[in-house]
Amino acid sequence: MDGNFKAEHLHAANPADEVSLMDGLGFMVSDQRYKQHLSSTEENAHRSQCNNHRAVNQANASRHRLEATGIGGCACARHGCFVPHAMVDFQKGERSELFLSPPCNVILMILFSTRQMNMDYALSYAANYHTAGLNQIITFYDINCQYNKYLQARMDKSQYLSLPWTLKIIPGIGLWHIHGHQDSCYCRYAPTFIPGAARIDGEIMETLWASLNIISPSARGMGTPHRKEVLDFQMGDCNFMKMIRMSTFLCHHHAVQRSFVPESACRQVFMQEVQSCRRRCRREYISIRVPQ
Repeated sequence: MDGNFKAEHLHAANPADEVSLMDGLGFMVSDQRYKQHLSSTEENAHRSQCNNHRAVNQANASRHRLEATGIGGCACARHGCFVPHAMVDFQKGERSELFLSPPCNVILMILFSTRQMNMDYALSYAANYHTAGLNQIITFYDINCQYNKYLQARMDKSQYLSLPWTLKIIPGIGLWHIHGHQDSCYCRYAPTFIPGAARIDGEIMETLWASLNIISPSARGMGTPHRKEVLDFQMGDCNFMKMIRMSTFLCHHHAVQRSFVPESACRQVFMQEVQSCRRRCRREYISIRVPQ
């Protein structure tokens, strides 16, 4: 899960003349239901307990010319494929504010729920997409330590959001973003310590935005339906290219990993010898200290 603030969109000159050919049939969510969700959701500010977040204010609230200040969505953290119908537009962006607490001048931050209500909608659809039979999923988000706290309460409040009742969501933070948090967040949310996460960095969305940003400036002034279709086609092409190149990618990495097998075997033998030496030295030490 992540947001991209380079995919801006200007207000349409003649919105009444716009006709959508595939609204909600691709990766971008359907327009009408999404707007109903936003209009019915209350903005509740919560104080962040992670004071190592930096102030992020895209100043999007003052950009009156923009209909969308960016996009956000979900992708498979293992394979890097965009999840269908799980990409949303941001209206105010990612806003945070810092202030000084008078008693001890500790920097605190207020996280506005503007971005949360957008990402809630994306996560709701992603969690319901081909997840039958799954008992748990791991989500990676740069502010998951705060975002996940009231997630279930927000889902229960909204008539437009839902999560499978048998599905457990395990929050995580990518290995790059985790170092901007408190030390307590590292051992709790780093994928290194999450059972079942295997070796993954949780930052796949950052690599996906790179290819999407190639066409984002061109789509900035397009009509709303045209822009969504262009983004849909770009994300669909990204998924398709990953599918046809996956065999070559896996074969290459399999060869690389096999080259490390002899080294791993030697290291394992070395560690066994070290452990054996430690046990032998410990027995000799005990035999010297304790009279027989």
